[in-house]
Amino acid sequence: MKIWLLALGEPIHTELEGEARLHRCGNLADLLAKRGHDVTWWTSNMDHVKKTSRSDSYKRIKISDNLHINILPAPLYKRNVSLKRIRHNVVSAQQFNEEASKMDAPDILVCAFPTIELSKAATDFGKKTNTPVIVDVRDFWPDIITELAPKLLHVLAKLPLKLLYDKTKSTFKDATAITGISQGAIDWALAHAGREKGPLDVPFVLAYDNKIPTTTQKNECFKFWDNLGVGGNPEQFIISYFGSFNHRIQLKPVIEAAKIISKDRPNLQVKFVLCGQGPTLKKLEIKAKKLPSVIFPGWINRPKIWTLLQRSSVGLLPYPATLDFNRSYPNKVGEYFSSGVPILSSVMGDMNNLIKSKQCGVTYAQNNGKSLANLICNLYDQPAQLSYLSFNAKSVFNTMFNSQIVYEDYCNYIEEISKLKLY
Repeated sequence: MKIWLLALGEPIHTELEGEARLHRCGNLADLLAKRGHDVTWWTSNMDHVKKTSRSDSYKRIKISDNLHINILPAPLYKRNVSLKRIRHNVVSAQQFNEEASKMDAPDILVCAFPTIELSKAATDFGKKTNTPVIVDVRDFWPDIITELAPKLLHVLAKLPLKLLYDKTKSTFKDATAITGISQGAIDWALAHAGREKGPLDVPFVLAYDNKIPTTTQKNECFKFWDNLGVGGNPEQFIISYFGSFNHRIQLKPVIEAAKIISKDRPNLQVKFVLCGQGPTLKKLEIKAKKLPSVIFPGWINRPKIWTLLQRSSVGLLPYPATLDFNRSYPNKVGEYFSSGVPILSSVMGDMNNLIKSKQCGVTYAQNNGKSLANLICNLYDQPAQLSYLSFNAKSVFNTMFNSQIVYEDYCNYIEEISKLKLY
């Protein structure tokens, strides 16, 4: 079977150096190729992480006998939210239209949404060639852009984005099937399409590959944490976070919780290990200057994350109640659960529903350090409850977030849809 995958912004096979790894589309491409399918992954010339060019012209790269990557040339961008990025997306879609028109149509096409422009090009191509098209919802453009405006101005903010909203509606309306990173993502897309959920509209979460470090890496990383005083004491209650430090991530309440615990329960062996980099880091370090329970190790690699999680009691999801977080499971969920680490989350919507239904964590009030401190103290005082949540977290990973299961299921789904006589 001939399969086309369309996704911008992910690392490709020629860029897997150091900590780089394949993401959703890359994993699907590999698995489908291993199953004997003729797979072509269409992407742009933009290395999204390094902000460098892969090629100045259209290029077809052979990865294996069954897998090729088509590079679409487009203007580069430096900032993720910018007019230049929109220009990049528009040109990438135009280049896809030009090159795809020269080729025989595949048996099925799977396109990541966003980008809006490339997804629209995919469904237009599907209509012209009678090719089934699966649109896979990863993020909530353009609504996520509108949400940046004050609530009273949301309607006005949509006006200059009307073209993007029209393309979004058309894309989801014309899609053969809609997949996404959560049921909330699919529901959002169906609302734009103006139709009810059908049997082909199925969620596949952002799965995680729990790659275990080598013995040497583990020894080095455990020594790293020992030197920081993280995990040396078996009575320690370690609260972990790793990710970005920016104005969207609500880490101020975490520092407030640390202050409250330090004052009200000074004998608790609690450590907040907040890993990462970003524009708000320095302010947070100043706020936590007199709190020995708060540690900022900086950016850490995968082996350090893995070893930290082996010593962690809970993992933090200190995110706002915005559209993208409320209708999806953040990337870190599978990573926490893979080590049996339950979650302390401020996210409502799908994440809160998962925590409640599977008993794999607890939810604290938005931007509320007191609420977070109370939950931490309760879990510290109830080790049996913490063990119960941990057991459930590992179980949820094995059934919902294990990449080997999720992407195998997704491949089965793609194969089944390609067999249906939809046109």
